[in-house]
Amino acid sequence: MVAAWALVTGVFEIAAAISMRKEMRHEWLMGLSGLVSIVLGAILLAVRPVEGLVAIVWVLGWYALFASGVLASKAWQLRKLGAGRGSGAGSAWTPGAAPTL
Repeated sequence: MVAAWALVTGVFEIAAAISMRKEMRHEWLMGLSGLVSIVLGAILLAVRPVEGLVAIVWVLGWYALFASGVLASKAWQLRKLGAGRGSGAGSAWTPGAAPTL
């Protein structure tokens, strides 16, 4: 189950990096995160869980640290990008309001 999730997540992260390459800098980090997700999914499919349970936990832990750092940096960049477009003082989105393009 985790392997399938990692594979699907990886594909979508790579697709997002490709589609957003003109809107943000360092989009290759998101693509790299997708590649790491795909590799993780392949490892999880190849390893027998009973024998490598501790290794799987370590790999998942390192993956979570890496992916959360990449996604947090991208969120920060998107927030700055949206703040430049917004009409308020640094607020790019108001709850309940339709986004402006």
